Amino acid sequence: MAQSIFKKDVAPRCGICEFGTPAGGAVVCKKRGGVVQPDSQCSRFRYDPFKREPKIARAPESFDKEDFSL
Repeated sequence: MAQSIFKKDVAPRCGICEFGTPAGGAVVCKKRGGVVQPDSQCSRFRYDPFKREPKIARAPESFDKEDFSL
C-alpha cells in the first residue's frame, strides 16, 4: 500500500512549513520574522507537502524466482 504525502498527522517542523523558506542550513520564517532552525516549531505551522523530502525506497538484496511470478 502506498503512503500518502498529504497526510495531516505530520510532526510540526519549520523545515516543512508553508511559511518557511530554506536558506542554507536554516529556514527564514515569514510569521516569526527571522531565521530559525529547520527542526524548530511554532503554533502557526501549516504543512506544505512539496517541501517534504521523501524516503528513498531500497531494493531488496536478492530476488527469487517467486518474485517474478503471478
